[in-house]
Amino acid sequence: MRLGTTTKTTVDIIRFEIDYVEWLAEAEFLTTYEFASDPLGLTMSGAAIALDGNSIAFLVGGGLDGEVYNLLVTISTDAGQTRQDYVVVTVSDP
Repeated sequence: MRLGTTTKTTVDIIRFEIDYVEWLAEAEFLTTYEFASDPLGLTMSGAAIALDGNSIAFLVGGGLDGEVYNLLVTISTDAGQTRQDYVVVTVSDP
């Protein structure tokens, strides 16, 4: 599911947080995550699942000026669910 769009420069490192509380069943929590950049070029770092298990936060950097990327996030839960979301990231230097 597309979660939104954002613009950054090639030197920006920006924080994202994705909250899954509305999607998770009661007492269900996130267990794993994976990131991908399509096309390659974005870097994701510092990822952590929140203590309550309902959200994930991470940093996004990199990219080439003028490129548009899909930042893919795939999560799994303790109940066996898997979900893939993405954010469209446009890199534009002033």
